[in-house]
Amino acid sequence: MKTWLMADPHFGHGRYASGIVHMMSRVRPGTKSLFGSIDEHDAYLIDEINSTVERGDRLIIGGDFCWGNPEEYRKKIKCKNVDLVLGNHDNKGQCKRCFRNVYDILTLKVNCQGWSQSVTISHYPLAFWEKSYAGSVHFYGHCHGMVEARMDLAFPGRRSMDIGVDNLLDLTGCYKPVEAKELVCMVLERRAGHDDLEPYNTYRDRRFEEKTK
Repeated sequence: MKTWLMADPHFGHGRYASGIVHMMSRVRPGTKSLFGSIDEHDAYLIDEINSTVERGDRLIIGGDFCWGNPEEYRKKIKCKNVDLVLGNHDNKGQCKRCFRNVYDILTLKVNCQGWSQSVTISHYPLAFWEKSYAGSVHFYGHCHGMVEARMDLAFPGRRSMDIGVDNLLDLTGCYKPVEAKELVCMVLERRAGHDDLEPYNTYRDRRFEEKTK
């Protein structure tokens, strides 16, 4: 069983002038043409999921699944094991009725190149997360790829990445979910980790000196 990750599909978010297609300039991959309607957009993304994720795999969606009525869209996804990390547009009660598991924050282990890597998934980007000081990787959504450069400036070498479909399009050329181990390896190859133990030890020693003078 493979584990796949994505976030922010925003199914059905098009019934207002500020729909997701125009807000995020969602174009058909390989073209400069926006999706013609939210129905076309939704059908395309669902087909991307179903053509990538096998029925017995695990799909984790990092929030903002849809704009109301999650059951309508969940039943179109063929994968049996779909988990949701709640986003700001997700109704917890409704989502609990149609997803296998619903989380506020999810931690899991991902096998990558022969080792077991700790991973934390939340909808919002975090400055620090569980075991971030020990090399854990963090994935998030919400930002639609728009804060990656600012996050790099704030946390050089960070072990975190936006897994929203808008950022996945920039990274891979597709709106498809990406296998978890591939994303983990991508982060570890490019980023050294911003939350090292040395600053903690330095602060601890300074505090000790100040308190014991």
